[in-house]
Amino acid sequence: MNLIRYRPSKELLRMEDLFDMFVCDMFPSRWPSRELGSDIDWIPSTELIDKKMHYLFLADVPGVKKEDIAIAVEGDLLSIWGEMKRETKEESDDYCCCERSYGTFGRTLRLPSEVQNSKVDASLKDGVLEIILPKVKTTKSTRKEIQVK
Repeated sequence: MNLIRYRPSKELLRMEDLFDMFVCDMFPSRWPSRELGSDIDWIPSTELIDKKMHYLFLADVPGVKKEDIAIAVEGDLLSIWGEMKRETKEESDDYCCCERSYGTFGRTLRLPSEVQNSKVDASLKDGVLEIILPKVKTTKSTRKEIQVK
């Protein structure tokens, strides 16, 4: 018996991306979005927490080594991508069930505001990627009356 592994996740992710783009157009600074490439095999589960002075981003990447992860921050966009590699070489395809994810992963989130790129810090512990994104310090706006000439 040959089992064919059907992965509806890519089709569902395309639908979710369309929804994200629609909502991002309506609420550009509040809704997290993802930009996926066609070579993405899976998307890690994530959490973004708004702390007072920084954002805390957490991503579940079990089995991924830190050297297999790349992180980029530009403006209000945070991107992570990498690869989870199989440790053993498979000689046959006699799977009864396979729910483990392997291959490339990626995620791009729109942050609620810009962060200080030079002070972003990341660590990986027990399969959880933790990224601390310090907020850009805003100066208090002062009111100034302008004379019309």
